[in-house]
Amino acid sequence: MRLFENGRRLLLPTILTICTFAATAEVYKWVDENGKVHYSDKPINQDSKQIQIRDSITPEQQRKAQQETRARLERQKKRLSNVLASENEEKKRAEKAQKKAAERQRYCADMKEQLAVLDRQARVYEINKKGERVYMEDDRREKEKVNLKRHLTEQCTD
Repeated sequence: MRLFENGRRLLLPTILTICTFAATAEVYKWVDENGKVHYSDKPINQDSKQIQIRDSITPEQQRKAQQETRARLERQKKRLSNVLASENEEKKRAEKAQKKAAERQRYCADMKEQLAVLDRQARVYEINKKGERVYMEDDRREKEKVNLKRHLTEQCTD
């Protein structure tokens, strides 16, 4: 929505500038029965003659106005580009934060699962490099539980 509003703000001055150069009005001149000259935007009778009104803007002024319009459009494009880049960076930061939060949540879930295994199973083992089961002794098991609980309180409490 914000992008649309910025685009609309950019578009309106451009249209108005273009329309001012394109706008020409028809003017008619006639003389009444008393000899008084009148001007109108519509012909009043058959004696009404359309007259040409010259632009009050010189070619140099027109070139300058066009240059200013181009410069204004370039500034507006640059601002729009900056806004889009800023929104894109903000979106990337939000996605990165969301990804980090999801990783943290998985990490915490894994630690809770490990703690649950240590609490409920009588015999816990690890597989060594030879592929053999090595059963964890009770004192090591208690140390692992304390370590997991410490990590949970430090890293997984909001």
